[in-house]
Amino acid sequence: MVTGIKLLAVCLTLVGVAVLLCGEIAVADFPYRTVALSGTQAPGCPDEALFEVVLHGLVDDVGHVVFGASLVIGDGGVDSGNNTGLWVEDGTGVSLVIRQGDPAPGLPSDIFFGDPLSYSILGVNGSSQIVLASELQDANRAPIQTHKGNVIWHFTGGTAEVLVRGGDQVADGPAGWVYEQLQPAPINNSGKIAFSSVYGLPGAPIVEDRCSLWSNRGGTFQMLLTNGDPAPGAPVGSTFRGLPGGISMNDAGQIAFTASVDSPAGRTVGLWTETDGTVSCVVYQGQRVPGTSDGSVFTRVSTGWGSSARVPINSSGQVSFAALYSSPTGTEDSIWLHDGGVSELIARTSDPAPGTPDGALFGAFSDPVAIDDTGAIAFVGSLKTGTGGVDSAVQTSPAL
Repeated sequence: MVTGIKLLAVCLTLVGVAVLLCGEIAVADFPYRTVALSGTQAPGCPDEALFEVVLHGLVDDVGHVVFGASLVIGDGGVDSGNNTGLWVEDGTGVSLVIRQGDPAPGLPSDIFFGDPLSYSILGVNGSSQIVLASELQDANRAPIQTHKGNVIWHFTGGTAEVLVRGGDQVADGPAGWVYEQLQPAPINNSGKIAFSSVYGLPGAPIVEDRCSLWSNRGGTFQMLLTNGDPAPGAPVGSTFRGLPGGISMNDAGQIAFTASVDSPAGRTVGLWTETDGTVSCVVYQGQRVPGTSDGSVFTRVSTGWGSSARVPINSSGQVSFAALYSSPTGTEDSIWLHDGGVSELIARTSDPAPGTPDGALFGAFSDPVAIDDTGAIAFVGSLKTGTGGVDSAVQTSPAL
């Protein structure tokens, strides 16, 4: 049950993090630690090898940081074929996970890691286990362009393991059929993942109609959903179509994902969950808006398409999402909580924006939407110019 919305910050310039304390905005004093700096020695590499640019990172539940970085070419034997890597920082130090040009464990000796900065760092869990999708390169340092160059890796305790590789036999699929385009999800705290893939016969043209969803939550990979399966909750006769995306999985093994659906009225998209073999609809475009009787329907659902976008699901299976809907009076932007098969409205445009001056209204909402294990939802909203003294300089507000 939603009890209220609190303002976290009104974004003017990036000067700190503001929180609502006793009805007033205050700047929180958070401790910081240095993870890595350009120009310093890169752990796991020769002494002369220095960080050049430190890039994107992820933080796990206990504060460990996984990050990618490039190295300065010319020092410590660094060249364009080995100047990128992936490191983890655990609060006590930094250690190398993989480096471009290193041998790829578990694969033939002439196969090497490609550029980690082109990888998708999919997630790190509370035990600092890392899952990522990588490219591979051959002995000439040329990228392997076929589907066999697509690998999902699991790293734990300094050991790398191939979970799935393009070209592997499809789990629960016809003999001889192989994975071709892997789209994995972050790792949960049990060390399990889910992924979707196009599959087909080796060497045959890729056919987008052959797409399925798998997970190893039971110990081995099993197919959970495939193209042509009924799409529960959508109009009668609807079936799944295309590659599931935005995949996420909680610690209980419940999976949330986006998918396209062929319905009698045409193609639509939506969000679904899968729990112990049961697929349930969260929301789909064209669905009537819950709690309305005026013909209002969802016209756009935040689908989580993209390399890092995920459908937010917490440990209880609650899902949060953003959506546009049309009503007889116009179009509304909105934030929702889906729990136990019921979607509850959290906020919508033209609602008062709590924590802001009297009269200030929400104007629009932005991705991403996040949900924690207590059911609290965080989202970013703009304020409607001209309401409550809002002008174009003060209008973006993270909220909880």
